[in-house]
Order: sequence, then structure tokens, then C-alpha cells
Amino acid sequence: NAEQSYSAARIYFSYDHLAEARQRLMNFLQTYPQHPLAKSAGDTVVASHRRQGCLDEMVAAIDELKKFGLIFPYEKELKVGVIFIKANQLKEKGQWVEAAQAFMKAVEQNPKDKDAPAGLWNAALMYEKAKMFGSALKVYELVVQRYPTWRLRDKQGNLLLDNEGNPKAGSDQALFFVAYNAEKYFNFDKAIGRYLELVDNRAYRDSHKRADALFNAAVLLESMQRYDEAARA
Repeated sequence: NAEQSYSAARIYFSYDHLAEARQRLMNFLQTYPQHPLAKSAGDTVVASHRRQGCLDEMVAAIDELKKFGLIFPYEKELKVGVIFIKANQLKEKGQWVEAAQAFMKAVEQNPKDKDAPAGLWNAALMYEKAKMFGSALKVYELVVQRYPTWRLRDKQGNLLLDNEGNPKAGSDQALFFVAYNAEKYFNFDKAIGRYLELVDNRAYRDSHKRADALFNAAVLLESMQRYDEAARA
């Protein structure tokens, strides 16, 4: 009967005979698509691919299982997670541009994902490594625009710090890099504006980059012979 068929498939899954477990679970779904255990059977098929580290197969399984009327509440999060994993794999291989594009794809598919700001940050870093500073600048601007109070945290929600005890990454640092990259491109007015935004915006009052931003703005203003503004800065 249905329960015995499902239980047999789960036994194979428990002992890591995953191909046989998948075949039996798919047969179960073909025969009993409306059974109360159908959802669990579908989840186990997906989990079997996850256990083997087969990312593409895991995503394909979700799409295939939908024909049985199954709904996967975690579908979007899982698919975005797969793209993030692939992006990090490309990063490890030194394929900077491809990694940046993958991080951007993950963020665009689910901009409300908790890892979306970090995805943009990583995309910008990858573009910088590829010496595509214009692309990096645009992505850093997206971090500031979309996630103005973001700080990089671990899975437990703890702020990640560098060796000097400062936050490793955040929207304030993204804003600093927007200014810094604008300066690299000789867009001095934009650089000054962004540096001073970091100094004046109360959202960034505790940023460790404020002092550097103030100094850089003053130097630029002086080099442009805007001495009154430099003095006020």
C-alpha cells in the first residue's frame, strides 16, 4: 500500500541509497499524487540531491515535482541560495566577472533575501578585482540606495569585525568606496559630495570611515582651491 511504499523509499534514503530512494519516491508520487505523504516524498527527493551536493539537479527536481501539484515554500530561497553557492565557487576559482554576475543574479531574484546586501557587496569586490571600477562603483551605490543601514553579520546575527575591531563591511563603507572610486575617475564633485554625506548623515555617525571621509573631502576641496569649504570641512 501507499504507506509501505513510502516507508521503503525512506529506508533507502536513510541508508544513502539515494538513486533507489528517488526512483521509489517518484513512483510513489506517480501512483499516489494526492496522498498526505506526497509533500514529504517531494521534499525527500529534493533533500536527496542536496545530500549529494547536486545543485542543478536539486533545482530541476523542484520544477519537475510541481507537476504533482506540490508547493515548496522554500523554493525561492533555495534557488537563490544555489546561485550564491555557485557565485562563491566562481570566486574561489578567481573568475571575478562571472562571480560578480552570479552575485548580482542572486540579488535580483530575491532582493529581500537577508544575504542580498552581502551579495551586492561581493559583486562590487569582484568587479574591483577585475579592475572594472565603473561597474564596482554602480554596485556600491546600489548597496547604499537599497540597504542604507546594512552591516555584515554572521548567521547568528553578530556583527563581523576586522582585525582592528571595526565592522568588516556595511553601507557606510560602500558609500566611502563610492566616493573613493569617483575620485579615481576624477569625478571630484561627486567624490566630495559622497564623502561629506558619510560625514553629515546621522545614520553613519558611528562609522569608522567618517574621519577618513572628512580628511579626503578637505584635501579635494583644497586641491580645487575651494578653501572656504575646505576650512568648514
